[in-house]
Amino acid sequence: MFATSESPVTLVVPADHSFVRVVRLVVSSLAADMDFDFEEVEDLRIVTDELISAAIAGAAIRAPLHVRLTSIDDALCLEASVAATDDAPGVLLDPLAAQIVEALVEGFAVGVADASVTVSFRSHRPAGARRG
Repeated sequence: MFATSESPVTLVVPADHSFVRVVRLVVSSLAADMDFDFEEVEDLRIVTDELISAAIAGAAIRAPLHVRLTSIDDALCLEASVAATDDAPGVLLDPLAAQIVEALVEGFAVGVADASVTVSFRSHRPAGARRG
């Protein structure tokens, strides 16, 4: 079964680097279910690591990280948010990480607004992949 906008997969984990692997595991599992190939799943694992780590870097102490995963128009979409520290920087992703993420997915965003850090990405299922 695929996550959809009507039935998203949601996770709430502590905003701690030890929980990045939990989010990464769920993302890679959903991508594999959507027929992303091995290399594309690995790319999404890298993107997830970078973006979730960026969100956590600006997170308030003991804040929960909320992650929502959906499949829209054959694309896997991740949206995550966490309460920001009072001094969260406006840019949370270093330029090299941003270049890597940009090369691996069709669209992504990282930002701080309304006392929250938000990150997101969208990556289409490969052309010609079968849907089970």
